[in-house]
Amino acid sequence: MKGRLKQLWGLSPEEISKRLRLRFQARNGGVDKLSIEDYFKLVPNALSWERHHRNFLKIEEMARHRYPSWKPFDFENSVFLEVGSGLAGGLAPVALFRGARKALLVEPLWREGAFESSELGINYFRPMWNMLTMVYGERMSFEAWMNRLVKDTEVHAGGMDSASFSMAPDICWSLSCLEHIPNLSDSIERLREVCKDSAVRQIHAVDFGNHLSKDKPFLEMYDRSRSEVQSKASAHINCLRASDVQSLLERAGWNCQQLRMTMAPLNREGIQQSWLDHYSEETLETRVAAFFCS
Repeated sequence: MKGRLKQLWGLSPEEISKRLRLRFQARNGGVDKLSIEDYFKLVPNALSWERHHRNFLKIEEMARHRYPSWKPFDFENSVFLEVGSGLAGGLAPVALFRGARKALLVEPLWREGAFESSELGINYFRPMWNMLTMVYGERMSFEAWMNRLVKDTEVHAGGMDSASFSMAPDICWSLSCLEHIPNLSDSIERLREVCKDSAVRQIHAVDFGNHLSKDKPFLEMYDRSRSEVQSKASAHINCLRASDVQSLLERAGWNCQQLRMTMAPLNREGIQQSWLDHYSEETLETRVAAFFCS
């Protein structure tokens, strides 16, 4: 609620009225009835290329110091896959700008039109292109880049468990996605089939918090039984822990290293025994982790 009020703060009465009408329309007619532009007005946080690029660079920098053998992604002439890209392509625009020949996206909520929208082009993709040219040089014009987003992006508008593409990826990325997939084991098995080559290099950043509070990431989780939390939270998170995700990735045949990025110290006395029976305290304290697979 605080986040929504903050978004409304400083808007004109007309803009507030419009957003409330959009929210009413979404609730009554379904979000899928909104235009791509109206969707992003309703959910402005979905437009966060800074978040995707910043987190990617942060994770690779941490890996460079912690795992010297890990080589940074080389996008040049690669086929890039992102699981859970969001409606604006996630990291794919960065990958294509940096030389990827194809971007493959898995996004159940995908709708056509984001890359062709003049409004998003001005307010979202143009600032992104400006930033990319400052960091990597003007590898291509804005118009050429936007054309590549349209021509060289292949989207599976469904879950990872049913994904199918015209080619196999060389590199794979996901950001705060795997924790939202209900039957993750099926999706990872399908990811293994899509990748074909076991040497595909991957980074998966996973948020193991409750997705309700940044200050209290495990609120209403560890003080309740695992079965109760899994039952109540199943609509938005699968409640797997870092050791579960690593086990699933390794079972698929990949060599997997886990980088614990964010921890949240716990009071052992407040943890329900069913969690302690299954996980170490270190695992339970892990809020965000990145998994490097090859």
